[in-house]
This record gives sequence, structure tokens and C-alpha cells, in this order.
Amino acid sequence: PHHCSYTALGPVKGIDKTTPVKQVKWLCETQGESNGYIISSSKPIPFTGTTEDRDVQPPHRQAAEYYRTDVLSSPNRLLVTMSEPSGISPKPIVIAITSAGAVKIPPGSGGTTVAAAVTAPRAG
Repeated sequence: PHHCSYTALGPVKGIDKTTPVKQVKWLCETQGESNGYIISSSKPIPFTGTTEDRDVQPPHRQAAEYYRTDVLSSPNRLLVTMSEPSGISPKPIVIAITSAGAVKIPPGSGGTTVAAAVTAPRAG
């Protein structure tokens, strides 16, 4: 999703949600991991009717709505870099890839909790 631009999905923004073109729908809904995370490297997703919502530049709430409702198992799995853990005090997003799947590491924990709890399988 890069920076949550509707143009990554299709040519029409949509009023409340962007409808993806056939190939992108297949990629996101069939080939994607619904229990994974989508990270939008962007400022916060705008609210309907705000000045930011009228801006032609991303992020677009219509693209975010597609990811939240049609792609991911939970809307909380769409993470926005400038909104995590809050828009007032954003911190780096850390995702650990474990044998149990992708796990979001809480800010400040350094990943030690997950690293100790789940050991990744050996390759080879």
C-alpha cells in the first residue's frame, strides 16, 4: 500500500472505499495474508470532510477502508507510521516474523518478549 494512495488500487478513488482493479483484488484478497499487517508509510489517515481528506495527495481514507474491511482479518492490522502508537507521539513500528506469523512488538520492549517466547524454525 506504500502511502495508502487509492491509485495503488485502481483509477477511481470512490466515495467511502476504493474498489481495486481485478489484478490488485486478486493479489490482496487471494494471495495476501489476512492475519498479516499492512503498513502505510504516511501521515495519519484523514477523517471524512477534513481539510486533509480533500487533499489530492495520499494517504486516502478510501484506500485505507479497502485494506481494513476487505483485505485484513482485523482493521487494527493496518498500521500507519505517523499514527503508531499515537499521532501525537509516533514511534517506529517493529514487526517480528516468527513461526507463529507476524507479531507487532510493543514500542519500547525491544522485541525481547516475543524473541523469548517464539523461536523461529531453522532453515536448511
